[in-house]
Amino acid sequence: MSKPQNQLQDGLYKVWETKKAVIDALRQARHLSESSKGGKFFPAGRYYLAHGEYEAPDYVPCRYKDGWGIKEITYFYPGTFHARVSGRRVMHVHTVDSDMPPEIDIISEKAW
Repeated sequence: MSKPQNQLQDGLYKVWETKKAVIDALRQARHLSESSKGGKFFPAGRYYLAHGEYEAPDYVPCRYKDGWGIKEITYFYPGTFHARVSGRRVMHVHTVDSDMPPEIDIISEKAW
């Protein structure tokens, strides 16, 4: 039985061909919820703010030179030391149990 085309496999995802493909990938992340307007995602459930952060980050599809990717928009008060910078992120997909959906983490591209 073949897997659907939009099913994520284990690995690191940085680039997609279309905006729709990025949105489909973000919809598969269990820890993200989609906004009512669509196309914008935020952490689902409980989110602990970092020092100086005043709102949970948003994840949106963004067009880059090499294709479509994920952009994290962070919300920190001005002058906060060691604040995470908004920018490009990658999606890390790994299967823990073959009977369960894969775990999806969105991390800084510099982490890999």
